[in-house]
Amino acid sequence: MAREEPTLVKYVWKGGAGLKEDAKAQVVGERLATIERKKGVLKAEFVVDDARNEKSPLHSYFEWDDSAAAKQHRLHQARHLISHIHVKTVGNRDIQHPTRAFVNLRPGPEEDRQYENIMSVMSDEMKRGRLLSRAKEELSSWRSRYEDLNEFANLFPVIDRVLRA
Repeated sequence: MAREEPTLVKYVWKGGAGLKEDAKAQVVGERLATIERKKGVLKAEFVVDDARNEKSPLHSYFEWDDSAAAKQHRLHQARHLISHIHVKTVGNRDIQHPTRAFVNLRPGPEEDRQYENIMSVMSDEMKRGRLLSRAKEELSSWRSRYEDLNEFANLFPVIDRVLRA
């Protein structure tokens, strides 16, 4: 039986991930592929288990100080809580589709996340514009992520029109 030649895969960091050096992306991507091959599937817990070893190329991407990691985890939980609370009624009127009560309007890439009440954001022209810009960025990102799926091809012209508006 002829042995298949391995396919060369080039790994790179996705833009905006805050990670640099494509050479390290290659090492990380290969390690993740190795974990998937060994385990049959790639799960976050398998990645953490591998990264515990100080010799793993994944080790430096994790916080190993339990106190600092616990604080980061609680901040993640707080963000999750904030992003999942929705508004169903305002004043004496019901909102047709409940919406997030608070939105993240990141003032800048270096600053920590900040959340504002959706009602005050929507009633302030500048803040509303920032929210719409962010929504368009996310829509563009979604489009890029799924542009190879023919099942969504009919959506792309509509998305493109929205992004140009």
